[in-house]
Amino acid sequence: MDVGSAALDVAALRQLTNPADIPRLLSAALARERAIDAELEGMLGRREAIQAEMLEMTASTSEALQMLAVEAEALEESTAGSANLAQRVSSQVRALDATQTRVQGALSHIAGLLGRAAAVEGVARALAREDYEAAVHCVDEYLTLEEQTLAALGGSGASPTAVAGSKAGGAGVAPPAEHGVNSVACLAGVSAEQAAAFAQHRRSVEEAVSACLTAAVAAGDHAAVLRFAALHPPLRQAQRGLDALLRHLAGMISSRAAADHDALVGAVEGTQPDYVGALTNLFKDVASAVDEHLDLFINSFGLDLATTAVLTLHGEVDLHGSRILQRYADHRRLARLAGQVASHRVGPAGSAGAPPVEPRAVEACLEELLALCGRSEEYTQYILLRLADVAGSGGAGTGGPGGGAGGGAPGGAGAGAAREASIRGGGFAAAVRELLSHYISLEEYYMEESVAKALAISGAGPGDLTSSAVDDVFFVLAKAGERALGTGRAPSAVAVLNGLHGALTSRFCAAVQEALVGAAPRLLAAAGAGEAGGAWQAGDAGGSWEAGAGAAPAATTPSAAATAALPFNDAEVAAGHAAKLRARLEGAAAARFRAASDRDRVLQVLADLGKAAADLRALSAAGAAALAQGALGALRPALDAAAAADLGSGAGDDSGSPTAWAADLAGALEVTLLPLRPYLVPSLHQSVVMRVLDGVLARLEAAVAARRFSQLGGLALERDLRLLAGRASELAGRSVRDRFARLAAVALLLGLESVAEAADLWAEPGGGLALRLSEGEVRAVLAQRREWSQDEISRLRLA
Repeated sequence: MDVGSAALDVAALRQLTNPADIPRLLSAALARERAIDAELEGMLGRREAIQAEMLEMTASTSEALQMLAVEAEALEESTAGSANLAQRVSSQVRALDATQTRVQGALSHIAGLLGRAAAVEGVARALAREDYEAAVHCVDEYLTLEEQTLAALGGSGASPTAVAGSKAGGAGVAPPAEHGVNSVACLAGVSAEQAAAFAQHRRSVEEAVSACLTAAVAAGDHAAVLRFAALHPPLRQAQRGLDALLRHLAGMISSRAAADHDALVGAVEGTQPDYVGALTNLFKDVASAVDEHLDLFINSFGLDLATTAVLTLHGEVDLHGSRILQRYADHRRLARLAGQVASHRVGPAGSAGAPPVEPRAVEACLEELLALCGRSEEYTQYILLRLADVAGSGGAGTGGPGGGAGGGAPGGAGAGAAREASIRGGGFAAAVRELLSHYISLEEYYMEESVAKALAISGAGPGDLTSSAVDDVFFVLAKAGERALGTGRAPSAVAVLNGLHGALTSRFCAAVQEALVGAAPRLLAAAGAGEAGGAWQAGDAGGSWEAGAGAAPAATTPSAAATAALPFNDAEVAAGHAAKLRARLEGAAAARFRAASDRDRVLQVLADLGKAAADLRALSAAGAAALAQGALGALRPALDAAAAADLGSGAGDDSGSPTAWAADLAGALEVTLLPLRPYLVPSLHQSVVMRVLDGVLARLEAAVAARRFSQLGGLALERDLRLLAGRASELAGRSVRDRFARLAAVALLLGLESVAEAADLWAEPGGGLALRLSEGEVRAVLAQRREWSQDEISRLRLA
């Protein structure tokens, strides 16, 4: 029943103002009441049928629930029986499993007893025939079975073999006082007689293997040393075997290193001792010893002892490498040389006399220092890599058979940092750091003195556009930068690269900047394009430049012009060299430094070379601007003539030849800019031409904006601009249409047949952008046409 639809609107009743509406609303309310009564009567009539259906549903539901209860009880009885059966079966399985475990333990114990008995017999037979490998194998097998048995039984006391050995006078560990030999032997299921016999055989094997190893070391028999050293870990004597092996390897390395050092000390006067070769031989010997025996160290002696072995072999480098480097420093008198260099660098500027040390002599030391420091860093990285390989082996080798002394992997990142600190903190690393300090001071001195010398002897040969200082300076800086990166050490590379940037900016850039002062007028005058009181004479052939009255004749010798152009070309070419030097050194740094932190430090310093290149670009741009300003001064008569010409009349259009002002201006451009081309590098000359064009076009645009044009005048202007653009392209060696685009668009609009054509041009794809003009500028240009009214232009739609 929709009661809401029948409800009376109380608000509407309150707003009634006509009494005639009340009876109508009352009749409607009574009719609706009767309809509701009828609907209620119908619902009451269906009440009995609904009650009957509910009673029927209640009866059927009760029967179903009773049936479900009966079935649930039956299911419960059946599952209870199954559960009891499963519980009985499970208890029987557990009992069988326990029995099986006890049987397997008994079988394993019996196998261990039989295996130990066979091992004792095998040791005796192997000793009788002096087969030490077989004897060691039997000893290792016996000890392994014994350890497994004790572990299975949960025993924590001494092994019965050790106890028996102690009772027999061996070096074993005595058992607690309350336990006798028989009790411990019985714990492992071994008889006291068997344990005593094995202990005696074990001592015999250890003494024989140790004696053979000692004899092999004394005889220098490398194969025998490796053979008997590898037999010690199964005997639980890994440390003793490794010590003997390392003594042997260290002796071999030390003997050759001592011979090389004696050769260096005994070098006759006048010969060049090969310090780099001696140090390289030492590195090769240590690297060969590590590479050849690293697998043996890891698999036989374990990771901890393998790390110890590598560090022990590196100790020979700490000992003998430090002696070689100290001998080199004494032979070259590096401390004295560094002191002379330092005193010269801190001395008063401009002091008289030659520098205390010739840069060429310093360069020879620098090459040797680079070789020594570079090889040293390569070796250091190699040792760190080998130590990382050992640490990264994980559980690949845990001491070989019975190698309990060898432990697991020696640490992670913290252990790696500790190992590197240990390597970097040794005596050899300290000697290398001392050499690097000398290298940095000598390299900085070499750069400063070489750059100063290059600037002092700077000159240019016939046909050269740049001075010799440009190539010399960047050759010196490139060598110094590559040497700095070749050391392999980021701190030393950063220090030298900072000095490189200082030498480039404080000396070379300052010299170029000083040379550029007043160079533009000298170049323009020397090239015959200056403002030495000259005057422009217009003519049919494009005019000519003549010296004015009282003007001093310009120095037009090519050598004077070439000399005046050198600082401009130096700045332009040096900017490119600086960018190339940065890219070259960045590539070398990326290949040299593997650590991201070291690369980032070096690249951050090399970014300063980009700033130096930008500074040189700015100097070149300032020089080009000065030349352009001088050239515009020389062009002023021609520009004044063009500005004063009747641009909008279209005179000369009937013959199709350009107007006089355009021919004169094109000729003036050539006469002014062409003399500079032989003396400037192409990119710089192009930059000067473009700057001059910008000034010329700005002046022409202002002159055009001040004129009224006819259609013929617009067409003539377009033709004249094409002439200027073609001649300017020849001067610049490239297209200059982009520079003329705006003025060409103005000429195009001024030469249209009607105002409506401007709308067509604007509607073309990219019309507004192609014209390089805004909507307001287009209307202003159209207003320059004499025959077009302002009303026509204002009605023009450019949207």
